[in-house]
Amino acid sequence: QIIKTNLYEKYYIPYNKKNVIFNSKRNLIYIYVESLENSNFTIDNGGVQVNSYMPNLEELSLKYTNFSNNDKIGGFKNLHGTNWTVAGMVSQTSGVPIYIKAKNKDRFLEGATSLGDILLDNGYKNYLMIGSDAKFGERKEYFKQHGNYEILDYNYANSNGLIPRDYFVWWGYEDRILFELSKKKIQEIANDDNPFNFTILTADTHFFDGYVDRSCENKFSNHYANSFYCEDSMLIKFINWIQEQDFYDNTTIVITGDHLAMRNDFYKINNNYERTVFNLFINSAIKADNIKNRDFTAFDIYPTTLSSIGATIDGNRLGLGTNLFSNKKTLSEEIGYKKLYNEIQKKSNYYDRNILKK
Repeated sequence: QIIKTNLYEKYYIPYNKKNVIFNSKRNLIYIYVESLENSNFTIDNGGVQVNSYMPNLEELSLKYTNFSNNDKIGGFKNLHGTNWTVAGMVSQTSGVPIYIKAKNKDRFLEGATSLGDILLDNGYKNYLMIGSDAKFGERKEYFKQHGNYEILDYNYANSNGLIPRDYFVWWGYEDRILFELSKKKIQEIANDDNPFNFTILTADTHFFDGYVDRSCENKFSNHYANSFYCEDSMLIKFINWIQEQDFYDNTTIVITGDHLAMRNDFYKINNNYERTVFNLFINSAIKADNIKNRDFTAFDIYPTTLSSIGATIDGNRLGLGTNLFSNKKTLSEEIGYKKLYNEIQKKSNYYDRNILKK
């Protein structure tokens, strides 16, 4: 933060109503799975496990669109300012990193335009459902100020009688309840005239050792491995449920990890293996020709998600991200990952003035 960069002046593309046009307006169900990386899968399919910790998600990744850094199931690389939960959510929906202080007074990245902002601008209604207190990590501020999301968090569930008054498990309520409450809310809003963006953040696979729901079996000797295996079993039931609904034909499902798992001793890997954050696009509005051996980051998920629900992006770039459904090179491919990694850590006057509004 002493050395300055001109990365944003050269490459940042701000949103305006002319550079993002919706050809169709598909519903979006966006699921952030806590600490989800590709290391959970089998060696044959790009992970490091003999027996997959998440076999259902692994199977879905072979069937639908997984953008990969290799020729198997892969994902995107970490950058400074994108590698913890709220940073992952912001970078994937705004195409910019955040630093320790992301707010200027009471405004969270006031000058950034997020996925929620664009969807609101185009007639969508936005929802965020999480089993913890949305105020933690200033998630509530970000999603309220960027897209006017209806916040359906632990406090909402408690005050509306969706859980017992004194109920508190793990971070608030566990993912088994999260998926059940999500079903009920989605059924309710699917009948509205407006297209919807329903965003979910799971928590059962959170650092340090995860939470294993009582409904799940303990397949592995490692508790954290069992939390991923359990999450996988609940996730596939939720996805199957979505696919059985009438609204599914006009709905895209996006599943990503928010960041890499923070237990560096958990995965037994060699120096040649590159850990990446998971991504999957189910029932997208567009097909991708170039999904393997890509070099990309969380920033690229932002325009890619818009493209997956029917938007055309002028130049296929938005924020610092590139639409992966296009053949345009990502910033990481154009200037190199190492250079991008270094530049993101530097001080940017453009970022302070135009995004942070400092």
